[in-house]
Amino acid sequence: MKKQLFYIFFTIGFLFGTMTSYSQDPNYSQFFASPLTISPALAGKSDAKLEANSIYRKQSFGSGVNYNTKLISVDGRLFENYDNNNTSFLGIGAMFLSDDAMAGIYKNTFFSLNSSYHITLDKYEDHSHSLTAGLGFTYNKINIDYASLNTSEQLNLYGFDRTLPTGEANFKGIPATTSTSAGLLYSYATDTKVIDVGISGYKFYKNQISVFGDGTQYVSPRYNAHVNYSKFIDNKTLLFLKGYYQIQEGNNYLIAGGHVEYSINEIYQDFQESFNLGLYYRLKNAIIPYIGFTYNQLQFGFSYDIQVNQIKNAAIRPNTFELSMIFKNQKKSWNPLL
Repeated sequence: MKKQLFYIFFTIGFLFGTMTSYSQDPNYSQFFASPLTISPALAGKSDAKLEANSIYRKQSFGSGVNYNTKLISVDGRLFENYDNNNTSFLGIGAMFLSDDAMAGIYKNTFFSLNSSYHITLDKYEDHSHSLTAGLGFTYNKINIDYASLNTSEQLNLYGFDRTLPTGEANFKGIPATTSTSAGLLYSYATDTKVIDVGISGYKFYKNQISVFGDGTQYVSPRYNAHVNYSKFIDNKTLLFLKGYYQIQEGNNYLIAGGHVEYSINEIYQDFQESFNLGLYYRLKNAIIPYIGFTYNQLQFGFSYDIQVNQIKNAAIRPNTFELSMIFKNQKKSWNPLL
């Protein structure tokens, strides 16, 4: 078949690359460590002056076949206002994401700016209700190094000779695209627990994407829902239960689970040391153990995907892990639940 090697590697690279970033957001196992890929309404939602997040995700399929996703984001609060026990603030955030496959031949890059506005609906001594709305803008560019690809026309008795013609003159560069996003978040908080429920949407207008200049190929809108429940079990232990759901082009994606954070200090406090241990489940795909450690203002996390779908029986099985790091410039009055 013509272009046999190209189609094998390009299709695998594109599909697995899009599994982590085919729209505005990648699908991280540690989705809770990357708020700006869930909803623009989460910009500034962390109870910190400034929060910086980074995640490295690696998917390996045998020797030399790797898919790498790297993310860095920063968000914080501006113009906090306290009036009659009601709080409002403006949240801002920026995110850079890079996804590559086939030894860098395929690269998918995102840059987004996000903003949110938070307002407390009512606030009493023992609880509060609040609402946050967010908007985002994303720039996306896909680059493919066609000169590094091999086709069947370049194969001879000694291997592939890239000095020979490829026989493919119709490949086109994929133009950069822009997209918008929006999100809405409701929160209920007490001194010992927090409940967050949110919805968001991405790619509200369709962007064409094709290496052949085919105007019928495009990326469709994506819609998300997310929930968080955080609660103090005792004065040293926090429980987090989280879930994330998305739908695009009729394809559903669901991941949910929880973890416990246990403080090494006498009580849970600012600038502390703690351990994190938990388990998450991606529906019909993987079980994901998670461990983490917090020291001062840094939180480190590690997760590994244990496949439970049919691919676990394949001759070449994927190995996927993630490393995360979160920095929080804490306020003096810090509530770790928020």
